[in-house]
Amino acid sequence: MSLSLFNELKRRNVIKVVAGYLVFAWIVMQVADVVLNNFDAPAWVFKVLTLMLALGLPSAVFFSWAFEFTPDGVRREEQVEQGVPGSARLIRKLLFAAVCALSFVVFFFAADRIVEEHESVAEVTSTAARDIPARSIAVLPFRNRSALEDDVYFVDGIHDDILTQLAGISVFDKVISRTSVEQYRDTARPIPDIGRELGVATILEGGIQRAGSRIRINMQLIDAMSDEHVWAQTYDRELTVENIFAIQSEISREVVGALRAVLTEQDETRLQMVPTRNLEAYDQYVLGRHQLAKRTAESAARAIEHFEKAVELDPDYALAYVGLADATTIYAFQSGREESETFSARQASIDKALELDPMSGEAYTSLAMLRAEQGKPEDAKKYYRKAIELNPNYATAYQWYSFTFNTEGQHEKALKYISKAVELDPMAPILRVNMIDTLQHLGRHEEAMQEIRDGLERHPEFPIFYNYLSRAVEAEGDLARSLRLTQTAMTMTSSNPRYGLRECGLFLELGFDDRAESCFIALEKKFPGVAPGVVGQVYRFRGDYDRALGVAKQAAQSDPSDFLLYNLAWNYLDQGMIEEARAIAEDLQPDFFADRQVTVEFPELFDAMMAAYILWTEDDRDRADYLFEQMLALMKAADRNYDGYGAIDVAVHVIRGDREKATTTLGEAINEGWRTSWWLLRLPYFHQMRDDPEWNRLMDELEADIARQRDWYEQNRDRPPI
Repeated sequence: MSLSLFNELKRRNVIKVVAGYLVFAWIVMQVADVVLNNFDAPAWVFKVLTLMLALGLPSAVFFSWAFEFTPDGVRREEQVEQGVPGSARLIRKLLFAAVCALSFVVFFFAADRIVEEHESVAEVTSTAARDIPARSIAVLPFRNRSALEDDVYFVDGIHDDILTQLAGISVFDKVISRTSVEQYRDTARPIPDIGRELGVATILEGGIQRAGSRIRINMQLIDAMSDEHVWAQTYDRELTVENIFAIQSEISREVVGALRAVLTEQDETRLQMVPTRNLEAYDQYVLGRHQLAKRTAESAARAIEHFEKAVELDPDYALAYVGLADATTIYAFQSGREESETFSARQASIDKALELDPMSGEAYTSLAMLRAEQGKPEDAKKYYRKAIELNPNYATAYQWYSFTFNTEGQHEKALKYISKAVELDPMAPILRVNMIDTLQHLGRHEEAMQEIRDGLERHPEFPIFYNYLSRAVEAEGDLARSLRLTQTAMTMTSSNPRYGLRECGLFLELGFDDRAESCFIALEKKFPGVAPGVVGQVYRFRGDYDRALGVAKQAAQSDPSDFLLYNLAWNYLDQGMIEEARAIAEDLQPDFFADRQVTVEFPELFDAMMAAYILWTEDDRDRADYLFEQMLALMKAADRNYDGYGAIDVAVHVIRGDREKATTTLGEAINEGWRTSWWLLRLPYFHQMRDDPEWNRLMDELEADIARQRDWYEQNRDRPPI
């Protein structure tokens, strides 16, 4: 652009008008955006307005070139006397007005954004405040102010006692369990952050010093929202067991009073109770709880020793008997010991605890768990309800109660109770594991997978999360990665034979039958009686049915449990020994063979399959079809991989001779990711399909995928699975 043209544009105020028009157009668009949104105007209205403003720009340029604003009105440019100052002043006034309007709009939108953000924060804060019960509390781990580091367990014991005492007081809506507060030990995190993460309104923290014959305890109750002190107190007393419990009761009363609540008569009775007057017994009890929290077979065994010592020193120590029962339960589970072997010892401990303290919610929880294991679900439910009534903040009661409903297939109820347990103990990894299990039963696999990912991120050293991820990827058909995840879990614990069983089984699934055989034999040596006869599966995989039957007979003779008897029956069926198989199956499930109505439940699916196959082979087709139809209905409503029915529906169609349905269903199973126990399709029941081209194509596809996974495992066996 030449200098003369620029000067002419400037003289005719074209540049100023264009600038003013652009400012005007921007203001109109901003205001229109707000107004049109408030009136829910269609999107096309804003688009049309934008187009009109764009088309107006050339008109503005033309009119500013050809015309000029003067104090006497609009005149053609050649009619205006040049150098008249009124025209310039008018232009300046118009520009000043535009700048003012622009400033107002900028201020308006900035203020609107600030108010919006403020309201958003206020809304979130108020929502959080509404969701957090006013009488909710978390007791952070107390600081050990003693010179001796060995006093940590003593300090933790008092912390555990106060936490248990507060949890048993009915006025509290929520008391966070110890597992979830443990991560805040010696933390520098702000109290409001902790309160939000745990969902509580108040935080109790303190320190304990034990020196010679004296004990000094500092306590302070803090409002989690404002970070202001609600109450604080220091207790300096002679170190006696009576004083320890007296201080704990005083603290509980002061906390309740600070929250402007009133203790019930039952609460007051509990606060007045002195669990033991023997300081050495108390020390042993605290040591026992400390070991039990580690949840391994070795630590549970040490806990049993401490609890036994505690009741020896004080035979009237109720909580020590509860601890003894719980430690025995956990030891049996972690070591793979037969649960029934512990029943009498646990019952004796629980009976003694309830005799000494009939209001012990912890004892009723232990009793309920025992009844559930004994196959008495209604009694278990009754005692869980009693435990929750006595101690409504005991997360373990809700956790174990949810097990009962999961076992019965009432997964929505199970979710209700495990969710309550998580609310009381949000950071406890074992509760998250139970939540995962329930979500998977409900078919909410994405939510379950997210829980697994979150669990691994928060607790990377907790082996159960790797085990659950292993099961999840197995359900998706990735057997090789599932094996690597199981092996990762095994590096973190050597006391759980269940991980070993999974490793051996996954070796077999991938076609490593030699490794599977060695694995099963080594496992049986390390954990005698844990998996008798399971090596027989390797021989079935190889088609060595005589050897498999011999192993199954030997296992059933040494331990005639239902599981091993059914295993023996299947081995009889492999060889066409129908009478021998029926003798076992009819003895275990007589209703399936009787000529009367019966309802097949999902846990009985494999039992019903055996009975129906036997009946079909014996030409009792009507009764077999009666069972088959119920089985197919159950499978239709379940998840093939997560509920674990695998390819039973394929077997039903093969047995009935419906080859088309058999191949179609097998194709669906393969596409859905089913791979677990794929090799069972090689068993004699499926030999009639060997001349079916589509069946053979699908089997080739399946075995090719297993071979590919086997190669992946060999290449990645030494690499982290995540």
